[in-house]
Amino acid sequence: MPAVEVLDQLSIPLMCDAFPYDKRYTSQQLYQRGNSWENLASGFVNLYPGKPKDFVDEWSIGLDFLNITINQAERDVVDKVVNRPELDYLDYFTGYFDHVSHSNNDTASRLAGLKALDRTIGRMWVAIQSSSRADETAMVLVSDHGFNSEEKVYSQGFNLVNLFRSAAGGGHHVVTKQRMMSDYSIKTIYPFAPIVTNPSKESYYLKDQSGQYPTALVDLDGNERASIHLRQNDLNILQILLQQLKVKGLSQPKQTAAADLFFQIVNKHRRGWQETATQLNEEMNALHRSIEKQER
Repeated sequence: MPAVEVLDQLSIPLMCDAFPYDKRYTSQQLYQRGNSWENLASGFVNLYPGKPKDFVDEWSIGLDFLNITINQAERDVVDKVVNRPELDYLDYFTGYFDHVSHSNNDTASRLAGLKALDRTIGRMWVAIQSSSRADETAMVLVSDHGFNSEEKVYSQGFNLVNLFRSAAGGGHHVVTKQRMMSDYSIKTIYPFAPIVTNPSKESYYLKDQSGQYPTALVDLDGNERASIHLRQNDLNILQILLQQLKVKGLSQPKQTAAADLFFQIVNKHRRGWQETATQLNEEMNALHRSIEKQER
């Protein structure tokens, strides 16, 4: 995680650093070093039921890819509390309730999320009580922030995607990593974040071209913040000029003016764009050499 890299550069330790490496177990965290591939692999294995009939049932209603690492981390903690008494520190993170509250925030969904969290805590506490170090083990629960629990109060700020899709926001086709709550889709087996294009009905010059030319990207991060990326405006202008130059019957003075402006913009960026293209080609060539080497 970049944030942990900064902390390490400043010699600011994490909580787990108070314990020797071989005396601690750290599950998937918001802030962590490295990644537990064993956790992910075991999570995939445990995702599939043992009996063929159960597998068909699970497949029919949708396998729980979202919580693979969370569920596996719980199993790891419970197992290590009981069977690895030499460990002095274990931690467990879940963003399930936070995700439910951001996505739905209705009473039924939040209650189901709280019940699931309560069962997780119960299983861990039972494991602690049955371990050989029960009398010297403390279970500490922390949370990062509170949450609005009133369904009628919309506490997620305003809809950035709808803003950018509107004429006032530029009529952008907006790329996100998740579907809008108003949209419906059939779940697929793809477990990672999909790329979703949200087309604008008010696009000025890219109507019905959302798949080819998205011009904004919104990385919805929750908690009233987001990362916003817009296509460089000169590229938008170039595309508009090209469209005008293709219009049949455009007068000669307008053709000349559009072409002159087009190359004026290109020349303004030519050096920087050429450097980027050259560097990108070098990186792509290196990537292809690496791919060929791995394939051999």
